[in-house]
Amino acid sequence: SLDQGEIYTIIVVTIGIIVISCIAALAAWLIKKARAQYRPGKITRKAQIKTILDQAIGQRSRIEFGFDPEVDERPLAKCVITDMNENGFTMELPDYIRPTTEWKTKLAYCFFSLELRKGAPPIFYHSASNILDVKRPSPRDPVSLILSIPEEMEIKQKRRHLRLSLGLSDVLL
Repeated sequence: SLDQGEIYTIIVVTIGIIVISCIAALAAWLIKKARAQYRPGKITRKAQIKTILDQAIGQRSRIEFGFDPEVDERPLAKCVITDMNENGFTMELPDYIRPTTEWKTKLAYCFFSLELRKGAPPIFYHSASNILDVKRPSPRDPVSLILSIPEEMEIKQKRRHLRLSLGLSDVLL
């Protein structure tokens, strides 16, 4: 038979093993969750996406806008983001584009680039947003699309093949 001290030791060791096992399982779950959410080249934080869109407004970046790139690789138009609020951003279309009300149900694919530092190569972004509204205040005004803030943005060129330019020091002569 066990005395009281031995029983106490067994209980403490058992509780300790259970607690350490729970902490290890929780740590493994948190690490697995963090790894699953991280995808290189993907931007998913709303604040970061809004900052990028704000930089596009500041640089008056040309946005190549179109619909599903799997069906049609050519962009529909080159646009400019003119405004942004909490719910979405406004993109001004060229005069030759005449959107219909059916556009409100479509997904808009946008490609653009930003120069983060003077003289540095641009960073290319791709996103998809729902078209929330099509506006034209008067016949003299350009047509504007109101798009939702994208859920995610991807750092990627629209080309299937990346362009590289090699310096003379990189070429074997």
